[in-house]
Amino acid sequence: MSIERSKDNKLVITLPENLDSEVVQRVIDFFRYFELASGSKATQEDADRLAEESNAAWLKNRKKNERP
Repeated sequence: MSIERSKDNKLVITLPENLDSEVVQRVIDFFRYFELASGSKATQEDADRLAEESNAAWLKNRKKNERP
Protein backbone atom coordinates (compact mmCIF):
# COMPACT_ATOMS: atom_id res chain seq x y z
CA MET A 1 0.00 0.00 0.00
CA SER A 2 1.33 3.46 -0.84
CA ILE A 3 0.24 7.09 -0.90
CA GLU A 4 1.83 9.58 -3.28
CA ARG A 5 1.12 13.13 -4.34
CA SER A 6 0.91 13.57 -8.10
CA LYS A 7 2.31 16.49 -10.10
CA ASP A 8 -1.17 18.03 -10.27
CA ASN A 9 -1.38 17.93 -6.43
CA LYS A 10 -3.71 14.95 -6.13
CA LEU A 11 -3.25 12.05 -3.76
CA VAL A 12 -2.80 8.68 -5.41
CA ILE A 13 -3.45 5.69 -3.17
CA THR A 14 -2.33 2.28 -4.38
CA LEU A 15 -3.92 -0.72 -2.69
CA PRO A 16 -3.19 -4.42 -2.92
CA GLU A 17 -5.68 -6.35 -5.01
CA ASN A 18 -6.59 -8.75 -2.20
CA LEU A 19 -8.50 -6.11 -0.21
CA ASP A 20 -12.24 -6.61 0.15
CA SER A 21 -13.87 -4.33 -2.43
CA GLU A 22 -16.80 -3.56 -0.11
CA VAL A 23 -14.43 -2.23 2.55
CA VAL A 24 -12.57 -0.15 -0.03
CA GLN A 25 -15.90 1.27 -1.26
CA ARG A 26 -16.86 2.23 2.30
CA VAL A 27 -13.58 4.08 2.73
CA ILE A 28 -14.11 5.87 -0.58
CA ASP A 29 -17.65 6.78 0.49
CA PHE A 30 -16.29 8.18 3.75
CA PHE A 31 -13.79 10.36 1.88
CA ARG A 32 -16.55 11.55 -0.45
CA TYR A 33 -18.74 12.41 2.56
CA PHE A 34 -15.83 14.25 4.17
CA GLU A 35 -15.21 16.19 0.95
CA LEU A 36 -18.86 17.21 0.64
CA ALA A 37 -19.31 18.05 4.33
CA SER A 38 -16.18 20.19 4.51
CA GLY A 39 -17.77 22.82 2.28
CA SER A 40 -21.13 22.77 3.99
CA LYS A 41 -22.42 25.60 6.15
CA ALA A 42 -25.07 23.35 7.68
CA THR A 43 -25.00 22.82 11.43
CA GLN A 44 -25.43 19.53 13.26
CA GLU A 45 -28.92 20.77 14.18
CA ASP A 46 -29.73 21.18 10.48
CA ALA A 47 -28.50 17.66 9.77
CA ASP A 48 -30.51 16.22 12.66
CA ARG A 49 -33.66 17.97 11.49
CA LEU A 50 -33.20 16.73 7.93
CA ALA A 51 -32.63 13.17 9.20
CA GLU A 52 -35.81 13.33 11.28
CA GLU A 53 -37.83 14.61 8.31
CA SER A 54 -36.37 11.94 6.04
CA ASN A 55 -37.10 9.15 8.52
CA ALA A 56 -40.66 10.38 9.07
CA ALA A 57 -41.30 10.49 5.32
CA TRP A 58 -39.81 7.01 4.88
CA LEU A 59 -42.00 5.57 7.65
CA LYS A 60 -45.11 7.27 6.26
CA ASN A 61 -44.40 5.90 2.78
CA ARG A 62 -43.67 2.43 4.18
CA LYS A 63 -46.95 2.32 6.13
CA LYS A 64 -48.84 3.60 3.11
CA ASN A 65 -47.46 0.80 0.93
CA GLU A 66 -47.93 -2.03 3.41
CA ARG A 67 -50.43 -4.61 2.35
CA PRO A 68 -52.96 -5.83 4.89
